[in-house]
Amino acid sequence: MPIARVALKTVLPYTVFASLWIVFSDKALERLGLVAEQMTTFSIVKGLFFVLVTSLLLLILIRGQLRAIIYSEEQLNSIISHLPDAIVLISKAREVIHVNEAAKTLFEIDSTANANLEMTKFFFNYCTYSLTHPEGGPIESAERASERALNGEIIRNMPSVLHLPSGKTIHLSVSAAPASMQENQIQTVALAIRDVSELRRLEGLRDEFLSNAAHDLKTPLSVIKTNTQLFHRLGEKWDSTKRTALLESTDRQCDKLTTLIEELLDSAASSEGMLRLNRSSFDLARMIREVSANLGAIAYPVNISVESPDRLEVFADQQRIERVLTNLLQNAVKYSKDTGEITVCLRAVASQARIEVRDTGIGISETDKHRVFERYFQGNARAHRQLGGMGLGLHLSRQIIEAHGGKMNYTSQLGVGSTFYFTLPLGGSPDYDNNR
Repeated sequence: MPIARVALKTVLPYTVFASLWIVFSDKALERLGLVAEQMTTFSIVKGLFFVLVTSLLLLILIRGQLRAIIYSEEQLNSIISHLPDAIVLISKAREVIHVNEAAKTLFEIDSTANANLEMTKFFFNYCTYSLTHPEGGPIESAERASERALNGEIIRNMPSVLHLPSGKTIHLSVSAAPASMQENQIQTVALAIRDVSELRRLEGLRDEFLSNAAHDLKTPLSVIKTNTQLFHRLGEKWDSTKRTALLESTDRQCDKLTTLIEELLDSAASSEGMLRLNRSSFDLARMIREVSANLGAIAYPVNISVESPDRLEVFADQQRIERVLTNLLQNAVKYSKDTGEITVCLRAVASQARIEVRDTGIGISETDKHRVFERYFQGNARAHRQLGGMGLGLHLSRQIIEAHGGKMNYTSQLGVGSTFYFTLPLGGSPDYDNNR
C-alpha cells in the first residue's frame, strides 16, 4: 500500500473527529449560558477530553495500520523464505540484512551461525568462499553483481561459479537490482541466485550427445560413400562374389543408419509421450535365439549362450523388442572382457515373460548406478569415446518396455559384471489397442 494512502487513512478520521468536536462542543457551551469562570473550567475539561479521545482514536488507527504493515511484511517474508532461489538483501553499508532458507542451504551456512554475518563475509570479505567466471579466473569485487547493483545497475542472469569451503563447486545464475530508494539514493539491493549446475550438466550431456550422434551417423555414411565410389570405378572389373560382398556391406551400413535414425525419432516421440507401438503375436524365444546367434558371430572371443523354452508367445511390438534385446546384448559385448561370458535367459513368471542378459564384464560404478537410464548418459566418457554410442540405448529401451506395460532394471557389481532384465506381459489379443 502506498505511503500517502496509509497516511490519509490515518489522518482523515482524526481530522473529521477534531473538526466536529470543535464546532459542536463550542456551541454546546454557549447554550449552557455559563459565566466566565465556569466557561474556563469547562474549556479545560473539554480540551482534556478532546486530547484523551483523539489519543485513543489515533492509537486505534495506528495499531490497525501497523497490523496491516506487519501482516504484509510477514506475507512477503514467507514468500521469500519459501522461494526455491536464494534471495539476499544487502544494505548500502555493504551488509547483508536478510537471507532466505535457500541461500543458507546453497552457501552451506550452519543453522547455528549468524547467516547475515556469514553472507556479509562472503560478499565483501571473500572469507573461505570464492567466486569465479565459468571460463576461469576470479570475479573481482567491482565485477560482482552485488556491487554493480549498489551502483545502480540491473543485472540479469550473470553466470558465476561458486567454490565452497567443502570443496563443492556450484554453477550459479545471479540477478540483482536496487530494492529500495530514499532521496534518490539506493538503500538496499536484492540478489536472486539460482543453482544451474544441473542445467549445465544437461547441456554438457547434450553437447556430448550431438558430437557422438554426428560421429555415429557419419561412420555408416562414409562407408556407403566409399563403397559407392569403389563400385562406380571398379565394379565392372569385379566378379559377382566381390560385387555381392560390397553390396552386402553397403546394405548393413544402411541398416545401421536406419536404426540410428529410428532411435532418434523414438527418443523424441517418447519424451513427448507419443511412442506408438505396432503389436503382434510372435515367438519371443525364437527371436532371442536369432538375435543372440547373429551377434555371437561377431562377438568372438566373447561367448553368448541362451537359456529358454522352445517357444514363448508374447503380444508386443516385435521390431522394438528386437531393438531392446539387441541393445542389451551389444552393451554386454561392448563391456565384456576378452574371454567374457554372456547369458540370455528367458522364462515365464506368472503372467509375464522375464528376459535377463547377464555378462561378466566391467560392471557399473556406484557413482553411475543412479544415472544408467538417463537420456544421453554414457558412463565413463573415455571408454565411450573408444566404444561409440549416443547414450540413448538404455533410456529408450526402458521407455519401450514401460510402454508395453513391463519393467526394466538391472543389478551390477564393479569388476564382476551386470545383469539387465525386463518383463513383458504374456498373451494378448489382436484386438488389443495397437496405438497404446
